[in-house]
Amino acid sequence: MNNPSLLKWTVTCAALIACMLLLPCVAEACPNCKSSVAHDSNGMALGFAWSIAFMLAVPVTIVSAWAIAIRKYLQQLR
Repeated sequence: MNNPSLLKWTVTCAALIACMLLLPCVAEACPNCKSSVAHDSNGMALGFAWSIAFMLAVPVTIVSAWAIAIRKYLQQLR
């Protein structure tokens, strides 16, 4: 890691991940999720959890696919 900007970016990402892992008590659920978990009778909370997981996974998948495609294209140019 001789590149200072890469080192700075890595340290910043590591600090953000550490904060997310160490401070989960600060996060609160939205009112729909909170009420569905409190009165879970037909698996509505599980449905909310899966929908949130998919909503978070789709943008990451799209950005990752573009990043891989661009990287492969740039490797072909070399």
